[in-house]
Amino acid sequence: MNIEKRYERLLKRRAPDDDRTFYRFDEAYEKVQGVYTKYILGALRPVNQKYTQKLIDQGDRIENQLKDGLKDEYPDVNFRRQGSVSNLTHIKYSSDVDVLVITDKFHSVENPQTITDPYKGNPNVDLLNLRNLCKKHLEGAFPAATVDDTGSTAVSINGGSLYCKVDVVSSNWFNSKDYVMYNQEIYRGVEVLNKNEMIRNKNFPFLFNYRIDMKDKQLNGTTRMLIRLLKTIRADSDENNVSIDFSSFDICSIIYRYPESLLVSNIRSPLDIIRNLIIWMESIIFDTIKQNNLQVVDDSRKIFDKHNKIDEFKKLLSELKYIYDETCKENRFGIITEAHLS
Repeated sequence: MNIEKRYERLLKRRAPDDDRTFYRFDEAYEKVQGVYTKYILGALRPVNQKYTQKLIDQGDRIENQLKDGLKDEYPDVNFRRQGSVSNLTHIKYSSDVDVLVITDKFHSVENPQTITDPYKGNPNVDLLNLRNLCKKHLEGAFPAATVDDTGSTAVSINGGSLYCKVDVVSSNWFNSKDYVMYNQEIYRGVEVLNKNEMIRNKNFPFLFNYRIDMKDKQLNGTTRMLIRLLKTIRADSDENNVSIDFSSFDICSIIYRYPESLLVSNIRSPLDIIRNLIIWMESIIFDTIKQNNLQVVDDSRKIFDKHNKIDEFKKLLSELKYIYDETCKENRFGIITEAHLS
């Protein structure tokens, strides 16, 4: 494993060369001895606020352009965010911005609710029309950018004057029983059109973000730290000629389901937390009942809903264990402490 190259990638992901030149970017963890130690500490930390704001700004740019372009046919269209930037689990240069474009023409409801005035059109065709209009307006507003319409659920735009890739996702509201009961948007779902299969898939991105945030606050930031660690290892795995097909959504869910008992058992340093994470991940592999019953964060499906996922999960664990073992060798005398994460 070329950890030096991985570490250089992580440095660039956290602080581009121009930031270092003009803002004298300097982080305490870079002074720690041992490249594996530096890599783990850097992967646990959030990306800088300036970069995060740039991503947020790109989503706002796309929203403003689409709001203006869609106003004639969709005057009350809604926009929301989902994905890693919206829940602050993103890592630099490997995270896109997801902009939900939510139609104002119809919504779905959970049984036993009923709709008194059913939509007369075809919901799937309407969402496909919304998607095509989004593509058209993006191409007109950003002629130097590349608009990619090949994705099953999103139109992607990248390049030109944009700082990052933005995925535009056509969807409709799904009013759950809990949303009607509590009137809180965290319980409101969306249905996203899969244009290849012409079906709508339901998920709860606001409940997802709420639960990640609540668990992170309860555990003093550990939840987001471990998500970033696994996402960084996955993103850099190609330096070890390994490709890991395990989604960010599923990584978040693995960490969300990480038992709190393991987070308070024999914890004296960040390495103890990672050791217990390895124990948790190994238990998933060897306990098929647990493996088959683990739900994603918003309970919309099982984490291991496809047969190949456990193999990809094993790759991720293998990469984590190797880096952890090498870091332990560098820290036989207790170099790495909680202070390095402060």
